[in-house]
Amino acid sequence: MYYGTTSTPCPGPSFFFVASPTNNPQINEAITFRLTGLSTGARYFVAITAVAGGGLESVCSPVASAVARSASNTADQLVGFPANTGTSGVTPFASGMPVSTITVLTADLGPQLPGTPVTVTASAAAGTAPYQFKWWLWNGAIWTMLVDWSTGNTFAWIPSTPNPNYAIGVWVRSAGNTADQPDGYPSNTGAYRAIAFAIN
Repeated sequence: MYYGTTSTPCPGPSFFFVASPTNNPQINEAITFRLTGLSTGARYFVAITAVAGGGLESVCSPVASAVARSASNTADQLVGFPANTGTSGVTPFASGMPVSTITVLTADLGPQLPGTPVTVTASAAAGTAPYQFKWWLWNGAIWTMLVDWSTGNTFAWIPSTPNPNYAIGVWVRSAGNTADQPDGYPSNTGAYRAIAFAIN
């Protein structure tokens, strides 16, 4: 895996060898690797190659990019995601698997007051049903997970305090996908959405 702050990191001097977990990797087999020691707020570009047992290296993959977050940011997404769209870069990768997208995200428009339940509903398409959803709350500064992955596409939230900057976000992934991220992330930007909901 090649990385750097220029848009063409591969081939280049900064790289990591990432071993396959099996001796005979299969098509679409996922490998996870975390880059550390990066400069917070800097955009990094990453590309990969495959190296055969005999040392023959493939051509570079398409380049993906993202902004590094601080170690103290423990939220399970990029800084300010998804409200801050400047922290993500999109590069399509061909995975060969269909990915789901959120087609509709709605919230009931009752009294937007503390203590009054807010019901949010998401609908998804493509990918593989039954879909799984993960719900988030944005308070204007950080995202907090409200409900971990489940097949429930409706979420009832009871706000406890006024806040004009609230937003409710949702991720979707296909059945059988165990990655803790939206389906096809980062190239599939349709697998996560947020809806602003001010509480007066």
